[in-house]
Amino acid sequence: MGRAIKWMNFLLLFLSIASGSLSAQIWAQDIIRVGLLDLNDIPSFRCQSALGSHEWMLPNGQVLGPLDGMPTITSQAGSFQINSGEFSGHTPYVILRPKTHDARLRIVTEALGYRQYPGAIHFIHVRGTPRLIMESAMENYLPGVLAAEVGKGHAMPFYEAHAVISRSYAVQSIDRHRMDGYDLCDQVHCQVFKGTSTVNDTLHLACQTTRSLVLIDRIGRVATAAFHSNCGGQTRNGHDVWNGQMPYLQSIEDTTCSNAPHARWQRTVPRQEWDEFWSVHAVDSIQGILNARHKFHWPSASFKITYDPSIPDVYQVDGRGFGHGVGLCQEGAMQRALTGSSAWEILQNYYTGVRLLRYSHP
Repeated sequence: MGRAIKWMNFLLLFLSIASGSLSAQIWAQDIIRVGLLDLNDIPSFRCQSALGSHEWMLPNGQVLGPLDGMPTITSQAGSFQINSGEFSGHTPYVILRPKTHDARLRIVTEALGYRQYPGAIHFIHVRGTPRLIMESAMENYLPGVLAAEVGKGHAMPFYEAHAVISRSYAVQSIDRHRMDGYDLCDQVHCQVFKGTSTVNDTLHLACQTTRSLVLIDRIGRVATAAFHSNCGGQTRNGHDVWNGQMPYLQSIEDTTCSNAPHARWQRTVPRQEWDEFWSVHAVDSIQGILNARHKFHWPSASFKITYDPSIPDVYQVDGRGFGHGVGLCQEGAMQRALTGSSAWEILQNYYTGVRLLRYSHP
C-alpha cells in the first residue's frame, strides 16, 4: 500500500510540474488528462503507432527507446511487463509519448477491440490496479467525445453546438478527478470518450470551427452545459435535479423532439412495490419522482402511472424522454439543425442568458 501511495503522489507531482496548475494553467498548455477507465481492469493489451511514431519514456524524462511493432503489455504484480525493441523490462510507471504532433496510438484488447488515442498515454499502477491516462490537446480530445456522445450523420450546426457545450462541460468539470491524477474520466460521469478511431472529417471540422469557444453565464463563469438525449417535450430546471443555482438551466417547452426515437417509453411496475415506495416519497414529490427513475431504472423522470383493473397486480408506466432532461435536448437540437437553425440559435434556445467566449489563458 505504501509503495502505491508513493507512486500516486509522484504521479500528481509529475503532472503538476509538467503542466502547471491543473485548473488555472490548463488553457495555457491546451492539455487535458483523461482517465481511461475502460482499460483499467484489462490485464493485457497491445500497442502500435497508428499514425506517426511514439517512444517509451520514464516520468523523469528519460527516454527508453522507440515503440517498435505491436508489443504486448501485461499488467502483473504491481508493474507493467513490456517487450518492445530496445526497451524491455518491468516498471510501475511508463509513458508512451508521441514524437510527432499528429501521432495516434492504437491500443488493442480482446475485451474492447481497437481503440485509437491522441497524445501521450501514461501507464501507472495504483493500489495494485493498472491505470491508463491520456494526456492530449483539448481540441484533439473533443472530436472523440462527439463521436461517442452523438455519433455520425447529423447536420453541421448540431455538431458545432455540441462541440461548444462539450468543451464548456469539460472546462467547468476540469477538477473532478484531480486526486486520481487526471482531470476527467472517459465515462458518462464526465463525458463518454472511446478514443478517436471513429472520428470523421465532419466532427473534426465542427471542433475546429468553434475552437476554444465556451458558454459563460451572466457573471462570466463557464456554464455547466448539461445535455441529454430527449426531453419528452419539456426540459427540466437544473435546480430540480442538482444542487446549486444555475439560472441558465431553465425549463423550456420543446416539441421538436416529439417524434424522435427516444420520445416515448412504456414500462410496468408491481403495484405493491410502487405503493410502498410512493407512500414514503410522496412528501417531496419532485425528489420522489427523480428517485423513482433511479430505483426502477426508467429512461427518464417524466412519466405517468395508471391502473388497469384487468391487470390488478401492476401499474402501467407511460414515460416521455430519455435522460435527466436538463439543458440541451440532443434529438430536439438535431431536428432544429435540420430545419435551418444555426449553432448559436440552438444554444440560445436551451441555455438562458448565456454568452460565447473564446476561452484562453494569457
